[in-house]
Amino acid sequence: MTRLESGQEKVISDLANNLLFFGLPDSKSETWKESEEAFSFCSDKLGVALAVNTDRAHRLGSFNEDKIRPIIAQFFRFKDKEYVLTSGIKLKDTEFSVCEDFSRPLCVARKKLLEFGKAQSLKYKLRHDKLFIDGHCYLYDVVSKTVVQSKK
Repeated sequence: MTRLESGQEKVISDLANNLLFFGLPDSKSETWKESEEAFSFCSDKLGVALAVNTDRAHRLGSFNEDKIRPIIAQFFRFKDKEYVLTSGIKLKDTEFSVCEDFSRPLCVARKKLLEFGKAQSLKYKLRHDKLFIDGHCYLYDVVSKTVVQSKK
């Protein structure tokens, strides 16, 4: 394993217990404590006691009146994170959402795979870094910067 690969594995490992929460009210003078208290609202919607299961929580980026910053939360246990993530379906048809935190390269790959999937006009599933359409698996090739069908 090269140093770069080892470094990427560390980043992926660090993100494994993180979730992003979107749509929770934001303010310019919000403190870390207030970010964590925002989970009481989300707990009501999800039926999960989030503050108990989180290591830390904070907003991403600088305050912007035109855009609500997401809150990133790190969970003590992977199982707690997965439980909250699967409970996120309760937020459907609301202005709130919850999703996994991915590394930058994986976010780029997922974005390209989603664009490809939508362009096919077929039902598709995106699982981590793989896109499944009609029984075929597709991956994003970072070298050619294209979506390619998996040879497996």
